[in-house]
Amino acid sequence: MRKIWNVEAGGLEGAYFISGNLYLKGGVYNGPKNNYLDVNGTKDVLFKAGYSGNIQKTGLYVYLKRDREERRTFLSGFYLDLRADRFIFTVEPLYVKTDSINSLSFYAQAGYFVLENTKMLARIDVDIPDVDSTHSRATRLSAGVVRELNDHLKLYLDFVRNLGADSNEAILQLQCVW
Repeated sequence: MRKIWNVEAGGLEGAYFISGNLYLKGGVYNGPKNNYLDVNGTKDVLFKAGYSGNIQKTGLYVYLKRDREERRTFLSGFYLDLRADRFIFTVEPLYVKTDSINSLSFYAQAGYFVLENTKMLARIDVDIPDVDSTHSRATRLSAGVVRELNDHLKLYLDFVRNLGADSNEAILQLQCVW
């Protein structure tokens, strides 16, 4: 068992490892996680329980936040990420309650590493912004390539088909993670 605490300009987060693979994490933030500016004078809270094995990561989380208009939002969900050899499969449903609106979203993606640092992905996203309305649904299908340039930079090229809006997009993105 070990504890890890991380203090950052945006808040405080901690992890407690129950065993080598099972952990609990929690945090209090000034605004959205990884946002270094206090956006509203209230604090956001995150709780997560997870398991990390040889080929999978899975977990549950709860996130409570307030936005600039002081609306309270409750998010909860779980995730499953399987990585065996060169294959990837990820699924994550999310429930969101903001004041009187209940929404659901879901994504599933499958991928394959064509090279050691290049993977191809196919993904489906379904958003139901108001579960009480039968006409509020958005579905996107996407396919793309991700190239990991080094430990900190990733280049994404995605083609997205928005089924509800009957539109297409091509997205080129450079992501930096430190």
